[in-house]
Amino acid sequence: MRCFRFFMGFDRALFQLSTFFRSRRFFTRIIAIFFALPILLAFSDPAQAGVILLANGGNWDVNDVEHTVFSPRDTGSIVDGYRDAYDRWGHLHLRVMDTSNNIIGTSGILNGFTLTLDGNRSWNTLTPVVSNQISVSRTLFAPSGTNYMRYLDRFTNTSASTVRIMAAWGGDLGSDSRTTVAATSSGDLNLSAADQWGVTFDDDGRNGGTSGVPRDPPVGIVMGTSNLIGLGSQDSNDANPFDSPWPGAYPLAGSAEDDLSFIYQFDLNPGQTGSLVYFLSHGLSEVLDQQDGSPPPAQGTQIPLITATVAALFAAPDFSGISAGDMATVQNWSPASVPEPSTLVLWSVGAAAVGIRRRFRRRGDATVD
Repeated sequence: MRCFRFFMGFDRALFQLSTFFRSRRFFTRIIAIFFALPILLAFSDPAQAGVILLANGGNWDVNDVEHTVFSPRDTGSIVDGYRDAYDRWGHLHLRVMDTSNNIIGTSGILNGFTLTLDGNRSWNTLTPVVSNQISVSRTLFAPSGTNYMRYLDRFTNTSASTVRIMAAWGGDLGSDSRTTVAATSSGDLNLSAADQWGVTFDDDGRNGGTSGVPRDPPVGIVMGTSNLIGLGSQDSNDANPFDSPWPGAYPLAGSAEDDLSFIYQFDLNPGQTGSLVYFLSHGLSEVLDQQDGSPPPAQGTQIPLITATVAALFAAPDFSGISAGDMATVQNWSPASVPEPSTLVLWSVGAAAVGIRRRFRRRGDATVD
């Protein structure tokens, strides 16, 4: 009798389950999950944005091949940096001209590099992007224990003629209409093409807070020594930076613009490659809590820290890991700034030795950082 009741109960349960699966409510839920799951994954999984941490706890959240939220995708820009340091900053526009400056073509934001994060805190291009017969690839590198990112952008002329290119590196900072220049290499507060590095911040005093305090993290940029011809206004909505000069920022300008790009120009013979190397850094907000929930750092600390970081990078650029072949093509650093090939070989050997040592150390450790 008990056995009969068990089977009757089991049969009833199967009947109810099959009825539910055939119901409209079941299929409605399945459809809702189907559409909601990609959105939830995009916002909940940091790896989709290629996120790694700075030494100070901020983010390098790169718009890479896995990023599925913003368009255009796979540009190599920094999406946010945490606490709105950026609003997608670090992408490229390209203008190609003949040597008489007649325009052959102007790109939008270059995208589709299939930038992929490897195990060494680098993003590498798997598929170069071609625009007006210029093949472009990008490599991003954020050394462990630092607060900076290095960009290496390569441009190869695949045409049969010598061309002049203008490359605009930039985008939308997170400082909005409160963008303020904190420091420049020339010692004034006028960021221009005459500078080699600069620091900007979101002045909380223009948001009802304390003047001179960064509400969003301060941002430092190292542009190099050569071939920087101007600053353009380039936002994340694909504005043309070549024909839109940057209007400036506080305190010298009467208004502020956070759509900022740095424009470089150089010639390429048929088959020739030219490269640009630049650095990006950001600190922490002195107003808002940190990513781990701890209080913000003391006021007055972050701008000096980022200023010291970019000034040191300019004085001693970190070219480690860049091949001698790539270094020979660099257009925005003077020969005095570029190490000799023998030095590059020593750097490469040293970097390989450090990598091997870390690998064996990780194998021997009982815990993982």
